[in-house]
Amino acid sequence: MRIIALLKEFSKSTRLYRITKTATIAQFHSRQSLKLPEICWLRASVWIYPSAVLTLGSIAFHTYASGQEEEDDSWRPPFRKDLPTFRAEEVKLHNEKDRKLWVTFRGGVYDITEFVDVHPGGKIIMQAVGGPLEPHWQRYNFHKQEDVYSMLEEMRIGNLHPDDVEDAIHDCNTVAEEVKPGYTPKLHPSMNVKSVQPLNAETGIGELVESFYTPNELFFKRNHHAIPTVDEHNYKLKVSGVGLEEREFTLEDLKTKFQPVSVVVTLQCAGNRRQDFNAVKPVRGLQWGPGAIGNAKWTGALLVDVLKEAGFQSIVENGAEHVQFTGLDDNGTGEPYGASIPIDVAMKPGNQVILAYSMNDKPIPVEHGFPVRVVVPGVVGARSVKWLASIVLSKDESPSQWQQSDYKTFNPSTDWPTANFSTVQAIQELPVQSAICSPAENSSFPRGTKTIAVKGYAWSGGGRDILRVEVSADNGNTWHSADLHLHIHERRNARFAWTLWTCEVPVEENSGPITLLCKATDSSHNCQPESPNSIWNIRGLVNNSWHKVQVHME
Repeated sequence: MRIIALLKEFSKSTRLYRITKTATIAQFHSRQSLKLPEICWLRASVWIYPSAVLTLGSIAFHTYASGQEEEDDSWRPPFRKDLPTFRAEEVKLHNEKDRKLWVTFRGGVYDITEFVDVHPGGKIIMQAVGGPLEPHWQRYNFHKQEDVYSMLEEMRIGNLHPDDVEDAIHDCNTVAEEVKPGYTPKLHPSMNVKSVQPLNAETGIGELVESFYTPNELFFKRNHHAIPTVDEHNYKLKVSGVGLEEREFTLEDLKTKFQPVSVVVTLQCAGNRRQDFNAVKPVRGLQWGPGAIGNAKWTGALLVDVLKEAGFQSIVENGAEHVQFTGLDDNGTGEPYGASIPIDVAMKPGNQVILAYSMNDKPIPVEHGFPVRVVVPGVVGARSVKWLASIVLSKDESPSQWQQSDYKTFNPSTDWPTANFSTVQAIQELPVQSAICSPAENSSFPRGTKTIAVKGYAWSGGGRDILRVEVSADNGNTWHSADLHLHIHERRNARFAWTLWTCEVPVEENSGPITLLCKATDSSHNCQPESPNSIWNIRGLVNNSWHKVQVHME
């Protein structure tokens, strides 16, 4: 089928369309009354594939791209006289691969058997087999695009009987009434909205270095479902698994039964700086700049203390190998966000994994996980699950699709048809990273300027300290050491907060455009790679190549 071939040729395509849309926060809030998401705005131009950016049945990971066009809910598949007509009862029989996988959509019947095999979110699309797509697309409205409809039609095998079309419409309307857009926070004007539903927004790059502690309202927002609202008075955290007594803890229990511990931890999205990979080859996913990172003081109960209360003795005696976390944000799909960390990470002295209920000395905001989220220092933000519902000690990793089929990297030559997520380790610790936050891209300076004041952040995973940051204004021929600003004292190998830095960089007189470069080295002498070419991957994750900002002399 041509659609499968199209997907397999995804990365080889050279056809790109440029979409430029600017969203103000006022525009964003003017749409809060919508029951379902209608549009994803951009603050910048991005390049996207015309057909392959949106694929059927997937959740935001893998297919969400900044730059969605206005949704089109008017399309209906034409009646095809050259194809047979099926009843819904017959479609229901096709729900296993040995009988082919069929779905229906607004009068059409489609065979998606081959598509599931090349679709990273196949687990989700399997929920629709044997029935209508409409209810599922009500939950994820971003599928309602012309390109998706065209792709779907290439899998068309028949027509759905008119009587059954009416039943599907009824089911769709029922789901529309059930689906809630979730909590919508008031966004700071500087936040760059990457997607509306689920809400994803990054901190304006200039604001990042204004404070060692990122203000709660400026902390980047990363969600995989609609944001749930949880009644703190009815909240219960379930703890169970290998070698444990099954226990439940209320928010009050976590606050009063356990010694509160505060840790300063930087959380970074695995996709931070994804957009820079597009210079090598376009990648799928939210087009994050360098603002998908933030630093905060988190207060809560130590995970190890809570596990001991449930009967945990030691790693050797317990026998578990992983700690699984599951959230409350399933948005009616039955697939809440989940993740896991190795048990040695959870129990390592000094790591201080906490069940946080406070962020910067205030109750955690709803969008950041109220009433409780896990905070895993030194590890990718994807493992710090929000709206924490359960903790399970297990011999296995979390079965969540975000642990099994996402947040993993491949070599630059691996493309979607050859990517086998089951053979690749999930990302845990992140490598050394730095970025220039000031001056901004395309800033102008008067001719005759002799030095430019450059500011930014640096951070490394696993508790590694930042040894040095270097900045260049002549394409890396000459490097200047930045001044590192250490705001708090942290133990060796337990440096979980970022380092802010400044550097006065000399520039040549009367020069034209200047490319500022920065790179960091951590306490294990790990250095950032010069180019994104060698670390490019299909998911666009873990880009820690030298950061570049171009400025001009006028």
